[in-house]
Amino acid sequence: AERKLKLVGELVHAIDLHPFASFLTTLNILFMVLPLYAVARKQDPDFTVDLHVFSTDSLENPETTPAEQIPMFTQMNSRIQLGADSHERFRKIMNMKFDRIFGNPPWGGVLKGHLAPVYDTAKKQHFTKAFPNAAQGKYDVYGLFMERALQLLKPGGKFALITQGTYIDKEWAKGLRRLLATETELTHIIDLNPFGQLFFNAMNSPCITATVNTHSPTSGHCVCVISEQTKDFHGLKTPEKRELVVRTAALVVAECATKKHAQELFAAGTRVSRKYLRDTAADRWDLTGGAGKTVFPEGWFTAADLLEMRQGVTPGGCLDVFLMDKNKAELLELEDDLVHKAIKSKQLVRWRVEWKDLMLFYPYECRGKKAEPAFTIDWEDISNKALIDRLTKVGIKDALDFDVQIDSRETDIVRSGGINNESVKQLLKHRISLGIVRFPRCAEYLVESYERLHGRVFEKKKFTDLGKCWYEYHRPRDPQIMLGKPRILSPTLMREVRFIVDSVGYLSDHACLMIQPTKKKMRAWEDLHEQLNQLAGRNLARKELLQYCLAFMNSRYAQERLVTGHRPTPKGSYAITEAYLAEIPIPVPSHKKDVIKIIELVKGLERSVFELASSDEMSAMEDRLQTLVDETLATVKV
Repeated sequence: AERKLKLVGELVHAIDLHPFASFLTTLNILFMVLPLYAVARKQDPDFTVDLHVFSTDSLENPETTPAEQIPMFTQMNSRIQLGADSHERFRKIMNMKFDRIFGNPPWGGVLKGHLAPVYDTAKKQHFTKAFPNAAQGKYDVYGLFMERALQLLKPGGKFALITQGTYIDKEWAKGLRRLLATETELTHIIDLNPFGQLFFNAMNSPCITATVNTHSPTSGHCVCVISEQTKDFHGLKTPEKRELVVRTAALVVAECATKKHAQELFAAGTRVSRKYLRDTAADRWDLTGGAGKTVFPEGWFTAADLLEMRQGVTPGGCLDVFLMDKNKAELLELEDDLVHKAIKSKQLVRWRVEWKDLMLFYPYECRGKKAEPAFTIDWEDISNKALIDRLTKVGIKDALDFDVQIDSRETDIVRSGGINNESVKQLLKHRISLGIVRFPRCAEYLVESYERLHGRVFEKKKFTDLGKCWYEYHRPRDPQIMLGKPRILSPTLMREVRFIVDSVGYLSDHACLMIQPTKKKMRAWEDLHEQLNQLAGRNLARKELLQYCLAFMNSRYAQERLVTGHRPTPKGSYAITEAYLAEIPIPVPSHKKDVIKIIELVKGLERSVFELASSDEMSAMEDRLQTLVDETLATVKV
């Protein structure tokens, strides 16, 4: 019994940042070995077990970090007190190499302010050097633990970690994917995406990753399992649901030992070649190994070749100031140039927009080829040379920049009352009289909320400290793209394809995507335009080309690609990404009549929606369009 207990003490090591978690781990280990401990203590009352369980930051390097090391989670400063003796023991342990590492690391993005696990600039710089593969872009902290595990493993050692599954397809994780694909032999990736709430009482996307640490991975396969939303839980209690998930995933893994594909209830497994994972590490990992993907004939375009996608805008707080209904905008008589029709993702229905009278105050405009904040001073509108000289001298560029006073009148206003909601109204009235404020009604509306808008903070900085004027958006995106039309709109997340052509210029937040030809895509777009023009025998308008693309983006094939090889969110939706658009072909048909028919049918569907055509008429029209799309795609080489 003593020998076994000493082995536990020598071989098992556990580290957690939180002292209480470390205490619970100690208890759990003791409970497991309690029968042995009772025997040993009976023979030797002085016998004790020395467990290597520590409360410290395992991401730190004890060789270079003093005992008073900075903890990763600042909010726990008062609870972490690592004495010199414990720190020395920890230093020795971290110089060891281990056979097995397993655990459930913390997760959370690094760019979310004080509540994020990592927000300190110095800490971020440290992690970038210590974990160069995982600490990239807007990374999630769990990725650092995956890289740390490999640093602590012996050659041939294995880790199995429960993390979020976002590293499979997120941009920030391409370095981590490359590390796992080239420096290890991945054995299992078990995606439990829909079951975060079931197992962790959180809407995360759990995933089990198991791999072998080796610098020369062999060929072979990784067993990948994708889980989907299920109705098989009917009548089951929570423990029974968990047991069913575990049993089903284990059964699929076992079947994949002898079969390339396996399917049980809500789980589908595939043996994916490690070479495939290496080849696609820079993009994303398709856990089906590319199942069902097609190779398009040379000369075919994809939606990604022709169109670039951009997320909608992010005001950055005070949404009630910017978002309003149509009646309020009309009552306030706000200038139309800055108030645009707005939508939410639920209002994007296949072929159409169901606008709900929402308006968004968007304080930006396009002047020629340049997009600027709406109250940027337009020097050509000012005829008074003395005023221009004065504005230039004080260095004011925005008519609503009240931190700079133009003349003695403004200096007196600020001296007597400071800069607040009341004084800025007087400053604005004065500036309107000077003729430097474009859109005065919108300006008057904004200054009513001056203190709220001016007080917004992002990453510990006010908007004005970020080089923005107090009324601006956190992420206005490119106003030329946000206000461009026509273009294609889509939800960022959806279960069924529902793209629409937007001729109005609706604005939305990041839950919607603006998809359109840009300068970056112009060569391919012009090639398609020229080829379709030749077939149609006339110059097709931009909207007609978008309608042609829409036929393929709303097709059965596009729906099939949406749900195949892509991981759903915990709620069962799928993300629209550049990689997904690259899977949607936009071929050029062989006959003129097909081009015209496809465009006319899409026009008919859009028109029928607004004319409230019957569902049977709509279905018949969609069937005719789908037949044309299928015939055009029939030459695809599988």
